[in-house]
Amino acid sequence: GIDAVWLGTRPTLRNDIRRFERSGIVCCARSEKEVISALHKIEMETALRHRANGKNSNPMRKATYESLWTHVVNTGRAHIYLAEKDGEPIASVVIGVCGNNAYYLYGGATHEGLANNAPKGLLWFAIQQEYETGIREFNLGGMSVTAENPDSLDHGLFKFKTAFGATQRSCISGHKELRP
Repeated sequence: GIDAVWLGTRPTLRNDIRRFERSGIVCCARSEKEVISALHKIEMETALRHRANGKNSNPMRKATYESLWTHVVNTGRAHIYLAEKDGEPIASVVIGVCGNNAYYLYGGATHEGLANNAPKGLLWFAIQQEYETGIREFNLGGMSVTAENPDSLDHGLFKFKTAFGATQRSCISGHKELRP
């Protein structure tokens, strides 16, 4: 159950989520097409921060978000969650769904969102919402095996995902481009 998931998270993560929940920031599921602008804005700010930290970051174009909304969100195969402070989106997460499985597709946060633990609180909100709809496996997505190394540029992402107590699985990934 969801209580066992909560207890499986790292205690420091639980503390960050509790602080977030007391902050007054509002989490919500959004599905209207206008949410594209919020997602794009948050991703652009996230990409700028990643580039400043030396990460390779290629944010999606707004047209890609429009296609995502049309073919995935609008058809019920993905859910969008936002954290908003004073009506302004400060963090986002997009979750793909299929049957009783969910997959963390991507998320982002503004500086304000990071300062308020919004990525952590919003993901926990999304996990709870998905659980209530029947999701029983929540895949947090992959990363390079080198992310475990504290010197890795992706170590922060590794710490973020492992704090949720997920079972780590090794896999080999590939890249396939589909063209019309």
